[in-house]
Amino acid sequence: MKVKKDGVRPNVAKRILFVTEAFGGGVFTYLTELSNQLVNDFDICIAYNLRDQTPRDFESFFDPRVHFIRVNSLTRSISPSKDLRAFKDLKRIAEDYKPDIIHVHSSKAGVLGRLAFTGHYKKLYYTPHGYSFLMQDSFALKRALYWIIEKAVALTHSTTISCSPGEQLASEKLTKRSVLIPNAINTAALDDIIIRSESERDKKKFSVFTIGRIDTQKNRLYVNWC
Repeated sequence: MKVKKDGVRPNVAKRILFVTEAFGGGVFTYLTELSNQLVNDFDICIAYNLRDQTPRDFESFFDPRVHFIRVNSLTRSISPSKDLRAFKDLKRIAEDYKPDIIHVHSSKAGVLGRLAFTGHYKKLYYTPHGYSFLMQDSFALKRALYWIIEKAVALTHSTTISCSPGEQLASEKLTKRSVLIPNAINTAALDDIIIRSESERDKKKFSVFTIGRIDTQKNRLYVNWC
């Protein structure tokens, strides 16, 4: 994105910078749906890094007007050297792109992004997409460490956007600046899905459909409790 030499930005639509290292699964779907809806009114840029779950042709899922910047230093695992580099890379990207709104996604980008951008951007938002300290398949000590980090970074000047009621309850324990905006779906996209007609179904049984990966955090065992 070009900027005039005198530092004055060209007369363009307001800019939104999305940041995530978890560019796969639910976060990928969230950003796809949100970006494609907002691109008519905003200039959209996504700072990301690849994951195993990232589609090889991921750009084809997005409107061609969406911009992408790959941040190789932004990794899932904790690495002091890479994390410091990612912190600097994100600050440089924001300085070059000059966003009006910044929205960071997932725990790692949420921590680094809020630290890098707080105090410089009034409209700074964070969506956890599932707090790390709530993962029951992690050790208790690790979950406690994640909670301490989230609690500390929640002191930054940012607003947390929770995408489920359960996540909002956790967010309210970390910060007063939190709002609930539940995940949504594009219902028009469901028109192409064909479900068996009633006449083909066994009346003595019922079927359960779920969208999402089969993982601990999805609480699939809840079906057995109902």
